[in-house]
Amino acid sequence: SSATWDMEKKELHLHYDSHRTNLDVIGKAIAKAGHDTDKYKASKTTYDALPDCCKYRN
Repeated sequence: SSATWDMEKKELHLHYDSHRTNLDVIGKAIAKAGHDTDKYKASKTTYDALPDCCKYRN
């Protein structure tokens, strides 16, 4: 598995073993860490706890 963050496009590119996980599990983990995905949104509390440099919502 690997992950690469494209800073210009603000996109995460993942390679993962689909026998061990799936996009729903990954998306929920990303949201739980404070970041939104197309399908899952971070809670306000979790997002607000991010360092200022990691905040992206207007």
